Amino acid sequence: MATRPLDAGTALHHVRDLLGHLDATTQRYNYSRNALHNSTTSQLGALIEHGLATLD
Repeated sequence: MATRPLDAGTALHHVRDLLGHLDATTQRYNYSRNALHNSTTSQLGALIEHGLATLD
């Protein structure tokens, strides 16, 4: 539930208030929401996909 408002640009402190988080829980959601996209494996897959698309 936290990642969608953060992706839409809602300020972290507003999302934290919405969820009632007083600690860093929401910050962990904020850091991890792009973790898969920024992983080395994901980036390598994107490069391979782009390379295969240029072969068409």
